[in-house]
Amino acid sequence: MLKRDGAKALRRALSRSLVVEGAVTTTLPRAKRLKRDVGKLITLAGKGNLNSRRRALSVLGNDKEAVKVLFSKTSRQVRVIPLSPRRGDGAAMARVELAVNKVENEKNLSKKRK
Repeated sequence: MLKRDGAKALRRALSRSLVVEGAVTTTLPRAKRLKRDVGKLITLAGKGNLNSRRRALSVLGNDKEAVKVLFSKTSRQVRVIPLSPRRGDGAAMARVELAVNKVENEKNLSKKRK
């Protein structure tokens, strides 16, 4: 039981870091799992209703800052970029990023110009 709880806590922490920071570096198997978990959160954020916000809060461990960031930025996708193996043990590494669509970038640029 403890192993499963630890894995859940690790996924929660990685998800929270990815949403707040925008990118995180981890091992490839964890990155693939993280992509699936954060993809579900992005789907919830797209709905934007109160129930979705509460479900995201429960997944992210009641971190209101992370939920605010997640729901303020829509039209995102998760990108997994393979990196070179880790030096110490040769584990496959990957960088997970939240990629913003071009439409959102154009909106932000037009707001800055005004």
